[in-house]
Amino acid sequence: MMDLIDEEFKTNLRREGCYFGSGSLFTKPAQSIAAALTGFILVLTGYNQELVIQSEFAKFGIKLNIGLIPAILWIIGIIILFKFPIDGSSAEYKEMKKRLELLHDKKLDFYLSKEQEGSR
Repeated sequence: MMDLIDEEFKTNLRREGCYFGSGSLFTKPAQSIAAALTGFILVLTGYNQELVIQSEFAKFGIKLNIGLIPAILWIIGIIILFKFPIDGSSAEYKEMKKRLELLHDKKLDFYLSKEQEGSR
């Protein structure tokens, strides 16, 4: 997320709020889906909270919920990350970071000079 935010030098505008807001737009529904999926799987596999010992199918549902489904999602995430266009070791990335540092120094100098003008 931070590397995407660092692309600000293209527009010279800071838009962290937009990025974090759009991140929340996806993570909040995903958390709700995860909770609903957990309940759905437990109901389908016959989990009964009043029983101390669950059926084998209910145990399978629990294992599915804490093992197989997260593993599948991790694999999908890893595949997506391999396709991610920003590579921290590339020359292009290092150049972007240098330009961003210069932009931030320029903005800092501007605001410090404005602050000094205001204190006179």
